Amino acid sequence: MSVEAGYRGDIAPGFGSTGDGVQVQLPLSVEHLLLLGVLKETT
Repeated sequence: MSVEAGYRGDIAPGFGSTGDGVQVQLPLSVEHLLLLGVLKETT
């Protein structure tokens, strides 16, 4: 599974922030993706 499996969009400026980021809506919850080994927690 890759990031392309979700919706992706640019973050607009607002509330004193410049935006300039990317927001991704994943097809499953982070908890499920961690359990499946798709995501890995790092420190």
